[in-house]
Amino acid sequence: MRWTKTCYGEVLRHSSWFAILKIALPCCLLPTVVFIVLERKRVAQTSKDIAAILTMISCRNADADTVIATGSCSRLLGMGEEYVDGEGARQWRPRGCSVQTYWPNLSLMSRCISEVFPGSKEKSRSLIVFMGDSRLRQLQEKLYWLITGTDFHTHDAVQGSPVAQPEPVMCDPPAQPHEDNWKRGQCNLTMIHPTVPITIKRVWDPMLDASLAQNHLNRLINRVTTKTLPKLLVLNSGAWLLKHCYDSGISLEACTKTYTKIILDIRPALKRLSALTTVIWMPQTAVDRRFATLFLTASQNGAIPVFNQIAACLLAETSVLFWWSSQQVYEYFADSHDGLHQGAKTLFTNAQMLINVMCNAAVGSNSSACCV
Repeated sequence: MRWTKTCYGEVLRHSSWFAILKIALPCCLLPTVVFIVLERKRVAQTSKDIAAILTMISCRNADADTVIATGSCSRLLGMGEEYVDGEGARQWRPRGCSVQTYWPNLSLMSRCISEVFPGSKEKSRSLIVFMGDSRLRQLQEKLYWLITGTDFHTHDAVQGSPVAQPEPVMCDPPAQPHEDNWKRGQCNLTMIHPTVPITIKRVWDPMLDASLAQNHLNRLINRVTTKTLPKLLVLNSGAWLLKHCYDSGISLEACTKTYTKIILDIRPALKRLSALTTVIWMPQTAVDRRFATLFLTASQNGAIPVFNQIAACLLAETSVLFWWSSQQVYEYFADSHDGLHQGAKTLFTNAQMLINVMCNAAVGSNSSACCV
């Protein structure tokens, strides 16, 4: 501090710009260099601490190739490849199989609805569940639109009559259950279409509270007795826990241990449910700090891949499918408007993949398609 004041005084004593720069540059650069060196040492130590945790739970080799080696949709949900189509547009595709486009191919979507989502009564409605943060909220809304052809907010869920679109609701933490937006049901939102027999439910749980998540999962498991198991369950967690730890002054090592415990606590229920129906874990994507600098620090952002690795490893002994391609698509298109959420092309591609998971085997129109 004393040295910095001395530098500042030296700058003030000179009138020549050259002389000022000659003194000012070392004054500015030296503290910056010292900060970078110290930050690198701290991140290196944090990496060693996290590596110790991974070793403890035998997660050192959890990656996209080893975790999702089995499953009917492993090629679709695993790492794919980038390519440029005939019109010069950048695209993504899985390796070894093809993605069927259900929109705007309305005839294919119609076949999917008749084969996968038959019936019109409440008991025969097909259930799709999303449990996690706002990235899954995006997928819930996009999937509803692709399957039904309508925006949920433009139709009343019961009568099908046009209604005004509500104001956007901020559901992310630190929203609390007693707040009005939760009472209105906009955070835990169930979408029911008046004519298409599907129900798409959102369970708002950005940090996957272990107790709440287990209760929701057990209720889904109990639906086996009434033959109303969900067609699909998609979960995610990680980014908001990292932000909570940083805001609360919790070390990255302690935060990693907390995340590990959450996955271990819900793993038995996920193992049971994934043996009965399709369960997908959507990995978290790093925050683009050009847009969302204040959401996560650089070191917290760097822990995202570690969290994904922990989840992938601990869920490898279940039938949960790890959706590596969603992360790859997000990073490849890089079209997020705020550094946090999926951009239009990423969201469309990911939603199409989920429809392929649910519909391809039933539709069976393309033998080279994934998930058949």
